[in-house]
Amino acid sequence: MPGSIFYNPPSVPLARPSAIIFVLVDGGAGFQLASNVRCLQIQAAPDGSKPGSARFRYAFGDPYGYAGDPQRIEQVLGYDAIGLNVVPQDAEIMVVAMFDDGSTQTMFDGYVQTPQGDLAAPGTETVSFIALDRSVREYDTPLTGALMRGADQPNKAGNDVPTDLPARFNPDGNANASPEGADSGTGTNTYPTFFDTLVVRSPDIRRIWTLSMAVKYCICQGNPDQYYTGYDDLSYLDALLLAPKGSGADDVGVINLASTAPTEDIECQDVDVTGMAWPLAVHRLVSPHGFGTQFVLSDDGSGNPSWTFKIFRKDDNLSIKSLMLQPEGSDLDPGASNINALGLSRDTTDIANRIAIDAAPYRWEGSFVLAPGFPISAGDGASASSIKAFDRSDPSFSTTNHDKYRLYVFDETGEGHWSFDSSSLSTTVGDLSPVLNPDGDDPPTFACRRRPPSNGGKLLSLDPNRKPLQARLAISTNYAGSSPACWDGSGTWQSVVGGFDLLNDRLGIWINVPNPNGWNIGLPTASGMPYPAGVVHGVEDQANTGAKHFTLRLTCCIDADQDGNVVANRRASSPTGYSVTRRVDARDRFKTWKIAANSEFNTTNGPVTILDDTAEAQAHADGVRRAEEAGTFAGNLTIPRLTTAYSVGDKIDQVIGRDLNFQMNAGTESGEGPIFPTVVGVSWHLDGRQETMLTLSDHRSEPAPRRGKGYVRELG
Repeated sequence: MPGSIFYNPPSVPLARPSAIIFVLVDGGAGFQLASNVRCLQIQAAPDGSKPGSARFRYAFGDPYGYAGDPQRIEQVLGYDAIGLNVVPQDAEIMVVAMFDDGSTQTMFDGYVQTPQGDLAAPGTETVSFIALDRSVREYDTPLTGALMRGADQPNKAGNDVPTDLPARFNPDGNANASPEGADSGTGTNTYPTFFDTLVVRSPDIRRIWTLSMAVKYCICQGNPDQYYTGYDDLSYLDALLLAPKGSGADDVGVINLASTAPTEDIECQDVDVTGMAWPLAVHRLVSPHGFGTQFVLSDDGSGNPSWTFKIFRKDDNLSIKSLMLQPEGSDLDPGASNINALGLSRDTTDIANRIAIDAAPYRWEGSFVLAPGFPISAGDGASASSIKAFDRSDPSFSTTNHDKYRLYVFDETGEGHWSFDSSSLSTTVGDLSPVLNPDGDDPPTFACRRRPPSNGGKLLSLDPNRKPLQARLAISTNYAGSSPACWDGSGTWQSVVGGFDLLNDRLGIWINVPNPNGWNIGLPTASGMPYPAGVVHGVEDQANTGAKHFTLRLTCCIDADQDGNVVANRRASSPTGYSVTRRVDARDRFKTWKIAANSEFNTTNGPVTILDDTAEAQAHADGVRRAEEAGTFAGNLTIPRLTTAYSVGDKIDQVIGRDLNFQMNAGTESGEGPIFPTVVGVSWHLDGRQETMLTLSDHRSEPAPRRGKGYVRELG
């Protein structure tokens, strides 16, 4: 049956005794109490990529000290300093706090570094030193080159070879992880290894590295024996390192990953971790996706310190804690107040709640019928002497004939091309609508401008070995369609093997042989072709009125003027009612490639999509909006006593007693929970009045950039 319970704790005393701080040093014979050393401050390992630290001071002149305690700088500062109660370099040092209830807490465990001596005046001298926590040892040895899975037995776990090759995940977006079901390692701490990107089998066994896979690799490779620090069963990473899966609706966003929220794996960005310490590598991988890393200090149950590496989400609500501060003018009750100072700022000046992605313009492969880009005179091919005027190897060649009978263009800007129908130069613009505007949008979605062949002269269509084909030129003498024009599918076409260059300033080609009247295009591979001997008389065949004129068709890629128009619109949870747009330049990351219906290699009746990053661009836009739509909320809070109730990764939701709510999103939409600032730093001040300082920040990381995406696809 339902029930309720009410618990009203009594007020605590107005004054609390300070915790007793013990400093213990292990110089090689086990931990011993260092009665002449005081701990001044401890900085817990922050959310990030560096270890925590503690500052200590020798208690020179302590009236309660031992007679043999060092009292001067020269007794403790040098590397060769030895003696009773001298803390040596690299000694392990531990700080333990005993609270008024008799309980103890290990506050710090690390290694002595960086002594500093100060002599202000005769008789006034101090020596202090810094210690870095035990996780510093994990930074000593960087990750080596890639552990490579042998292609001879790719599905055999452990068939791996240490190499000096870069440990680079998803290079240029290409899959290079070992096959699924064959991870190396033991038990629940298994991990993929690297696999050759060039090895392509059917079916393809290469895997894209997900964030979880890459993190497991770094941890297991960098810390296999867990000597200094340990880690939990790594299988938890598969459920943690996930991203919200968008529903496609602009006004719905999942931020806090409730148990029913749809999620998906995060594709690891292109990053090379060779030479990084493994904690740095893991932080580099996860921080752009809204995750934090930390080394957590605890007690192993026998009084010995124990360190555990953990990854946590910055946008979940699993560890929410509150602070307390009584209203002004009320009777002081330490049980109702645990902070005495705060400095917080809510900065919304840089809000961006509408994100537009500038992706690469659509890239189209198509076949384009070209026209002569020069005037034709009937006398040009009338005699051998007139033909020599176009032969670069002949002394009679004139530079005024540089382009004649060599330049063939689509004339996409109407600068002039030869029309055999009117026997004159025409400035009619070649129509690219069938390729660049296949849906017939009105007005057209592209500008009248020059469009040189793109994609480095390669096509999107693949050869039998699944490699991109090169741009193709073909010749026909029975094509009856318009020119210049997008190819209509008619005519008999013979492939041109060589003797031409793609233009780099417009859509077209330039015949690069010395004599265009003896253009060797190669022998045909089928019967019934227009040039069975493989030689084209480029001057005579075009200039003589009685000749059968030829037409050239170029198959290549051109770029459009539009991308996918991906936008993450303002949501109702934004704290401002205005739409503030930020444009993200992602032209190097998100692409859409299509083969037009008129390409000679397209056997379908419509466009074929080869690569479409629209969904990924939308996910990136949503992620950037999540990071930018609420501004930032950050600052420091001081608790006037030593407490371990708050740790890095905790979320602070409110100050009880002042009705101060720290929620940053204006409302909670369907599937979205409230957003609170995270504790990103904790420090304890132990010299004199003991204090605990919390550093808060709600800054959420933007999605990591992706350096490209490879594709392997066979057209059917």
